[in-house]
Formats: sequence, C-alpha cells, structure tokens
Amino acid sequence: MAKLEKEYNYFLSILTTLKRDHNGKYVVIKGNNILGYYDSIDGAIKKTGKTHAIGTFLVKRIEDQNENTVMRFHSRVYAAK
Repeated sequence: MAKLEKEYNYFLSILTTLKRDHNGKYVVIKGNNILGYYDSIDGAIKKTGKTHAIGTFLVKRIEDQNENTVMRFHSRVYAAK
C-alpha cells in the first residue's frame, strides 16, 4: 500500500459529511482519525507537525474531488515561510 493511501481512502469515504460540515477547510487525517480542521494548508502542517512527523499524516482541502485534477505530492520536507 502506498504511503498515506489509507488516509486518502478514509478521506474519500467521509467526503460527503466533510463537505456538509467543513466545506472549504483543510482536514488533517492520520490513519482513520481526523486530527483537526484548518483554514489554511500552512496552518494545518505547522500545527500538526509539532506533534506528528511530517509525511505521516494527510492534509486535504475539503471540496469536490475530480480525479482529473487531483495532485499528489510526497515529501519529507516542508519549508515554512
């Protein structure tokens, strides 16, 4: 299984509920657990990165998903401004 595939599949399985309750926000998922909701991707990564290693959690914007436009990035590095 690809890294974070479990988290991505969990995200897709609950997307309808997420859109209803948190549309437009960023959700942080680790395993099958939601760690939080954020207004920006930077905030989500900075806050979650304090307690979880970068690369061990998924950050996704809550919005309609079109497989033609979904981009996946895998990196162990995050550069903050």
